[in-house]
Amino acid sequence: MEIIASFVVKYLSLLEVFMGSQNVSLQTPSLLAGQQEVYHHFNEWSWFTPSNDRYIEGQTGCYKYTLLGYKQIYLCATTIVSSVSEGFSFVVRKIYGLSVYMFSLLNKLSCRLFEPISHCMGGFYNTIYPINPADGKRHFTLISRGVERWLGDNLFYPQLISSHKLQSRKTTHDGERMSNHLQNILDEIVTANRELFNPKERAQFHYRTFLDRSEQLNAYAVPGGGICVGDRLVDAIERALQEGTITHTDIRLPDDSVIRVAFSNPSGGLFVTSKDVLAALLGHEGVHIAVRDGIVTIVMNFVMLCLRTVATFFTVYLLQKNDSTYQEIKNKPSFELTPEEWKVFRSKEEQQDAIRVILELFGKFSQFFIEKARSRNAEFRADGLGMLAAHNAKCNLFGALWLQAFLEDIQVDSCLNRCELFLTHPPAQKRLLALLMGAKKIAPEFLRQHATVIELPKPHPYCSDNALKFCEDFHKFLGSKPVVSNA
Repeated sequence: MEIIASFVVKYLSLLEVFMGSQNVSLQTPSLLAGQQEVYHHFNEWSWFTPSNDRYIEGQTGCYKYTLLGYKQIYLCATTIVSSVSEGFSFVVRKIYGLSVYMFSLLNKLSCRLFEPISHCMGGFYNTIYPINPADGKRHFTLISRGVERWLGDNLFYPQLISSHKLQSRKTTHDGERMSNHLQNILDEIVTANRELFNPKERAQFHYRTFLDRSEQLNAYAVPGGGICVGDRLVDAIERALQEGTITHTDIRLPDDSVIRVAFSNPSGGLFVTSKDVLAALLGHEGVHIAVRDGIVTIVMNFVMLCLRTVATFFTVYLLQKNDSTYQEIKNKPSFELTPEEWKVFRSKEEQQDAIRVILELFGKFSQFFIEKARSRNAEFRADGLGMLAAHNAKCNLFGALWLQAFLEDIQVDSCLNRCELFLTHPPAQKRLLALLMGAKKIAPEFLRQHATVIELPKPHPYCSDNALKFCEDFHKFLGSKPVVSNA
C-alpha cells in the first residue's frame, strides 16, 4: 500500500505541474464577487427585470401575463446556460478524476513509462479547459493561447487593419501622435498587470492598438491582442473633458436614493484626465483579450451550431424511426406506391420539414439569448477588472466612472435599449453601480471623499429585503442616513 500511495502522490505532483497552478490576485475574485452581488440586487429592484415577482404581482390584465411569459423565457434561458456549464464542468471533473485513478494504478508498473502520457494529458487538459487568469477558475476555450496568438498576429489583426483603411476625415489631433499615446498607455497597463494580461509560462499575447479613422464611435478588441479605438470616440472624449460637460454622475441605488460621484475638485477643475479615461477604455478592452472572451465567443458559437445540427438530425431521425407507417412506405419501391401512399408519404415529409425548421429556429433563438446573457456578464467583468488594471497603472480609477457616464450621455434612448434581454451590454445604470462598488473595494477612502447622497433613501414597493440590506451597508459606508425597511 505504501508503494501505491507513493506512486499516487508522485503522479498527482506531476499533474499539478503539467496542469498549471491557480495563483491569482486575491483582490480580483473579491472584485468580481462584489460586482455579481450588485448585479443580483439590481435585478431584484429593476422593474424591467423579469425576476421581480413583486412588480408582476402588482400588475393586471394582459400586461401581467405578458410579464409572466417573459419571466418564464428568461428563467428557461438562464437555466439552460447554467445546466450546460455545470454539466460540462461535471464531465470534465469526472474524466480528470478517473484518469488520475487509472494512471495511479498503472504507475505501479513503471512511473517513467507513463510520465510522457501524463505530460500529454495535462497539456491537452490545459488547452481545452485552461485556467482563467481573472478568477482562477477553469473555462472552456478549446483553443490554446499559442494558437490564439498566431491567429491574432496573422489573421485577426491584419484583417482589422485592412477593413479600416484610413479616410480623409479632418481630426482635431495628429493621428500618429494619438496612436503612439494610446499604445504607450496600453503598454503601461499590460506591464502593471502582467499576472492578468500575460501570465508566466503561457503564450504571451501582443497587445497593440489601432486608431480607426472611420465614422464609428466605438472601441473593441479582437483575439490575440488587437484593440481598435475609434478616432471619433477619442475626439469626443477629449472635447467633453476640455469643455467640462461632465462634472459628476448620478447613480440610483435599489432603495431609490441617488449617489452623486464628483469628477471635479471644490475649486471647479476636473481631476479626471484624458489619460485616466483612455486607460479605463483600454483596460476594459484589454481584459476582454486577457480572459479570451473573443475566442470563447467564436468557439461557443461553433459548439452551439454543432449541438443544434446534431439535435435536429437525431430528433427527425427518431421520429422517422418510430413512425411505422412512414418506414413501411419508405421501404417500398416507388413504382409500387399507390396515390394514397404517395399522399401520406409527402404529408409525413412535410411534417418532418416543419419540425426541422421549428427546431432550427428554436436553436437559433436560444443561442441568440444565451450569447447575449454571456456577453453582458463579460462586460461586467471587463468593467471591474479594467478599472483595477488602470488603477494598478497609476491612473485615476474614476476614469472608468467618467467614461461610463459619458457613454450613458451619448447613448440613444429607444425601446430596444430598455429591454435588457436583447442587449449585448448591460444598462448604463447597472454598469455605473457595479463600478461604484468596484471603486469601494479598490479605493474606499477616495470614493468616500467624492461621493455624496443627493436624494435620501425611501421604501420602494419593488425592492427586496436583501437589496435594502445591501443599500444600508453602502449608506453606512458613506455615513449617510440608513435605509428604512419595506415592511
